[in-house]
Amino acid sequence: IKAFQAGGFEALVETALTAADHRAAELAEQLGK
Repeated sequence: IKAFQAGGFEALVETALTAADHRAAELAEQLGK
C-alpha cells in the first residue's frame, strides 16, 4: 500500500510538472508572436 501511494504521488507530481511546463511553453509562444 505504501509503495502504491508513493507511486501515485510521484505520478501526480510528474503530471503537475508536465502541465506547468506546457503552460509555460504556450505563454512563451504567445509572448514571442
